[in-house]
Amino acid sequence: MQAGTRNLIVLSACVGAVCIGLGVIIGWFSHTSDPIPKWVPNVEKQLQDLDESTILKYLEEVTRENIRSNLQYLAEKPHMATTPEDEALAKYIDDKWKEYLDESEIVTREFLMSFPSDDPTKKNIATVYNADGSVNMTTRTTEDVYDDYMKYPESIVQYYNAFGPPGTVQGKLVYGNFGSQDDLEYLESQGVNLNGTILLTKYGGVGRGARTVNAKPYGVRGVLVYSDPENYVLDGDEGYPDDFSLPPSGVQRGSTLSASGDPSTPLYPSLKSAYRIPVDENPYFPVLPLQPIAYEDAEKLIKLLANLAPVKEGWITGLNNKVLNIGPGFMDGGDIKLEVYNEYKYVESQNVIGKIRGSTEPDDWVMYGNHRDSWVYGAVDPSSGTACMLEITRVLGTMLKQGWRPKRTMVFGSWGAEEFGLIGSVEWAQEKANLLQERSIIYINVDIAVFGNDTFHARGSPLTSNLFPDAAKMVPDPHDGSKTVFDTWKEYYPDPSDESRPLVRRLYSGSDFVYFYHALGVTSADLSYRGDPNNPRYQLSIYPAYHTAYDTFDYVDRFVDPGFYSHDIVCKVAGSALLMVADSLIIPFAPQRMATYVQNQIVATATTYSGQYTANQIDYLKEAGDALKAAVDIFMNYIENTLDRTKLVTYIYLN
Repeated sequence: MQAGTRNLIVLSACVGAVCIGLGVIIGWFSHTSDPIPKWVPNVEKQLQDLDESTILKYLEEVTRENIRSNLQYLAEKPHMATTPEDEALAKYIDDKWKEYLDESEIVTREFLMSFPSDDPTKKNIATVYNADGSVNMTTRTTEDVYDDYMKYPESIVQYYNAFGPPGTVQGKLVYGNFGSQDDLEYLESQGVNLNGTILLTKYGGVGRGARTVNAKPYGVRGVLVYSDPENYVLDGDEGYPDDFSLPPSGVQRGSTLSASGDPSTPLYPSLKSAYRIPVDENPYFPVLPLQPIAYEDAEKLIKLLANLAPVKEGWITGLNNKVLNIGPGFMDGGDIKLEVYNEYKYVESQNVIGKIRGSTEPDDWVMYGNHRDSWVYGAVDPSSGTACMLEITRVLGTMLKQGWRPKRTMVFGSWGAEEFGLIGSVEWAQEKANLLQERSIIYINVDIAVFGNDTFHARGSPLTSNLFPDAAKMVPDPHDGSKTVFDTWKEYYPDPSDESRPLVRRLYSGSDFVYFYHALGVTSADLSYRGDPNNPRYQLSIYPAYHTAYDTFDYVDRFVDPGFYSHDIVCKVAGSALLMVADSLIIPFAPQRMATYVQNQIVATATTYSGQYTANQIDYLKEAGDALKAAVDIFMNYIENTLDRTKLVTYIYLN
């Protein structure tokens, strides 16, 4: 290249660079709009604490009519997990959340589950044979249908206990109360030979599957279980549809797993690549064929039994005019044959996950959930909770469209296959375990939203001891406008350590909070509305129609919560608590009450198990509890006296 040409190229490049630079400078100084990008949040706004007007706006928007409409839709059809009806509800909730929230998705996974046989000739039944071999009676397979209240009866699943092993067994029938270890020991002490028998038991006392584990060492071949009217029928009641109580053909279905989650993948998520325990090696199933029956059939069986042993005090049943025959065997010497045709299947189930993104702490998750699947119509369990969740998300979605946004991300879960052993929530939580432990602030569960009509009720981590009472103060009592929900709650469940406030009782197990709380350590709570514990109506087992085909919308509308006032309260308190956690500058937990609880538990442990620990071990636990309390006191003093409340980053690090 010649020198002249090279110089011309260099000169042209320099001129071009100068022109570009001048263009940038001119453009910058001629730019008149706000130099702060639109996506940068308004820090001054984010330093504003949750305003009471935000909660009041939420409370004004919640309506009983919407909750009732939600429940009527959700409970119109039977929707057992994995059925087309359950899948349709998942799609319905996903569509609603796409309308209300920032995002929603359906997460589908394959789980090991258990169902009755599809073969119409293979029904789960018990047949009584007379001494001459003729058939005396056969147990029924599903409830009486009342057409005015029970639509789509062809979708009602027959009586069965999920994961009960298939099998056909025959032997003498013997009555075994709850089938507890004490009950079986009593029978043995009275000379009753249980070897080769079928055990008739009533619900309560022990878990569904646990009674088979208790019975097998005694040589029992199979187990029947029924809902005794003593625990499911109020005096003078005839049963639904006439009243609140369980009618004679009602049967409680349920899972018999001894663990939570997919039993083929314990402690790890059910991904396609996961190793699965072979069905015939699975340790979480019952060990004997097991079948639930109607109490009208149980009464017939008891009347046929021989009375060969004295009745133990406390065993008296609500059947047969309180005269109880135990057996073993029938008065005419006949046998009973139990046939169970349950099948294990790998099937797909759906979780629905919806989110409202947080503005300043989007990686902190405030979670709320309930399962969607039911055994039949599931109006109380679980659709009362889902009806509330849909109303909560509708109202929050309306506020979102009006410009409100929480500081922290809200995550909503509609879990699948809970009735089979908390499968949907457990598997999702196992899959997201690391993320949940890093990000989760709280998980609030509302499964059965309404048991009764007298008082709000909460179980939760000690950290929530102030949260729900404070939320309850914002909501008027539905029966007495001069009181708040806080006032009536403390009347029914006062805190023994401070009777001026209600008690947030401790969490145990039984619903979708289990894995979040017990396995991952996420602060959790379970909310509901309850009846007066001194009222005989609320001393029955759970509620009479539990897990039966009679848990219908009509049952709720006429007997459980006429007017939907109690549902309304649960929506309002739960939603207010959600807002408090998601939108307060400082998360409204009670670390001092948590520290005190830990100290008290250490003292209780030392007292109860003193013989199992050395003095040094007890002292070590006490020192650890005292150190926790001291650290919490320092932390709370810092918040009250030292915290720089002018900097947003201070709150982010604090929380």
